[in-house]
Amino acid sequence: MKFNGFSITDGGETKPGIYENFTLSVKITPYTYESCDSGILDCLREDTAEGIRITVGKGGHVKVWIGIHQDVVYLESLRAHLDYQKENLVTIGFWGEAGWVDLMINGCHSMRKQFARHGKCYLPEGRYSIGRMKEQGKDPRKGFFHGELEEWRFEEIYHSVDETLAEQQQMLRSSKETDLYEGIPVKQDRYHTVYHLCPPAKWMNEPHAAFYKDGYYHIFYQANPHGPIWDNICWGHLVSSDMVNWTYEGIALNPDSEPDNEIDPDGCWSGSTCINEEGVPVIFYTAGNNQYLPNQSVATAVPADPTDPKCRIWKKQGVLQRQPLDIGFTGEFRDPYVFRRGGKYYMLVGTGDRCNGGGNALVYKGDTIDTLALQGMLMDYQYELCPEAGHVWELPVLLPLYDQRGVHQADIFLLCSCQVENGRVETYYFLGHFNEETCKFQAQSATPGLIDLGRSIFTGPSGIVTKDKRSILFTIAQGGRNPVDEFQSGWAHNGGMPVELSMEEGALRVRPIREIESYFTETVYEGTDPEEAADILLLEHKAELTATGRGLTLELQAGNDSVILSYSKDSGIFRSFRKSDPGQCSIDRGAIDHVQIPEEESIQLEILVDHSLVEIYLNRRKSISLRNYEYEDGYRLKAGPEVSFKIRRYHGPQE
Repeated sequence: MKFNGFSITDGGETKPGIYENFTLSVKITPYTYESCDSGILDCLREDTAEGIRITVGKGGHVKVWIGIHQDVVYLESLRAHLDYQKENLVTIGFWGEAGWVDLMINGCHSMRKQFARHGKCYLPEGRYSIGRMKEQGKDPRKGFFHGELEEWRFEEIYHSVDETLAEQQQMLRSSKETDLYEGIPVKQDRYHTVYHLCPPAKWMNEPHAAFYKDGYYHIFYQANPHGPIWDNICWGHLVSSDMVNWTYEGIALNPDSEPDNEIDPDGCWSGSTCINEEGVPVIFYTAGNNQYLPNQSVATAVPADPTDPKCRIWKKQGVLQRQPLDIGFTGEFRDPYVFRRGGKYYMLVGTGDRCNGGGNALVYKGDTIDTLALQGMLMDYQYELCPEAGHVWELPVLLPLYDQRGVHQADIFLLCSCQVENGRVETYYFLGHFNEETCKFQAQSATPGLIDLGRSIFTGPSGIVTKDKRSILFTIAQGGRNPVDEFQSGWAHNGGMPVELSMEEGALRVRPIREIESYFTETVYEGTDPEEAADILLLEHKAELTATGRGLTLELQAGNDSVILSYSKDSGIFRSFRKSDPGQCSIDRGAIDHVQIPEEESIQLEILVDHSLVEIYLNRRKSISLRNYEYEDGYRLKAGPEVSFKIRRYHGPQE
């Protein structure tokens, strides 16, 4: 039996009985672990001390509960545990006459627990569960097994330890090919995106650590291959030749891949990649280890085979930096961002600032990766002027901004707000200049800006500079979906469209990466008739609108509801809201979020529609990202007169 880590499976009806002796054996192949216990077999009733429960936890720890009238006996694997992604033989020997229960794993007597002689196991009548906990506790999305359970055997006799171990040692054990996403039909979900960066299934967050090497762009993301929920974070790996069409290349970093993991047993969290002086990509990531305080450090990894253009397998190098205790907020030390300038290495690490109570980034500098040394905080600023940026800054990113001639005009520092008083997470930016000598960022404004005015969809920044001097920003497009629907659909979140950041006329410009243009090859409408344009059902399209007046209002009609988009040159306000709930508008903090378009420039909107994700760009100055799970077949685009339309349909890469 195979279990995907989140789908509900029932075993059937328990056959009631009273057993003084029995032997229960099963072959177990764990694909991934949860941070909690995953159910193997569960028919335990703790209130009456009846039944059996078997679970597996991180590190392959097997736990067993057996109801013995008026008492529950508990034992946990001690001398041997399950081997990760291998076939494991587990046997429970219950000898009530002698008063003990044995746990044997892979030919090793792992644990014995004693109880009063002539104890009997009571199996209750009722439903039992295989592959999940019968009672999931506080979070019903946890407690599911991911892997294979085979060769169940229940005998009403007790086999001795020597007999069982001899049998286990004779059986061949081997690693198994594991498809972590087998049989999960996420593409059948009408809300799943088609042309945006996305893993095969389950959990995704924060695309990060992009780099380019040997003809391929690489990007990683926070992955939980166990289920569509944040837990036990790994690094998933995607590769592309154009930053649009991505292929999955497996799990690059995994806290459970080493049996005695002392680097990151509690998670491999976000980070970055930098190409070193030898041309080898080096991953810098947040290593979670709850055995330490602080529990976060910066660790590194390199390709196991540097000649592999797809860098499929990565080898951890160990901890590079631990959090200093005299600077930053203790326990807030994550998301290292490493870059090279002027022959030097620089590393930013997100944290909090004790001096002003707000977020900040620590700066490290060195001639080599191994000589990176702390220089201090990146910015001096007043938290009271930008409390929306939070008490902690995550995912700090520093990118150069070039003009159309490829001349470096300024720098942009991006961050993801964390521990925000209003609870809203956004990606903010400061324009300014990074001083390579002092390691300080001098911002042009005391208040950070927003690239995207949608509410908490456009988050998790990361970046890369291409060979043709384009600064590319990657983000996560937060799902914003009902957690139950999200869990049942088998997937959560996808990447936003990568965008190009540049400077024109002293101001920031943003546009979808130009590579996406080659995928919209079929024009389905071009003209000025709003009724004809509204006949097009948008689902996997790009719509370009040009208005010659002083404002533009349009409606994206989806089923019984609509999203209203509007812009006015007079007010500079660019906003969106649902027709059913006008109070839930996009962000407007006043003039700082308004868009000023010159009189001689027409109003231009680029709208990317990809099922549940809609991204709107206004004159390459601001964007609004939206999520919608209310439509049936797609969206109708309605706009007034004095508007021209060009609508193109997406076509995937040619096979």
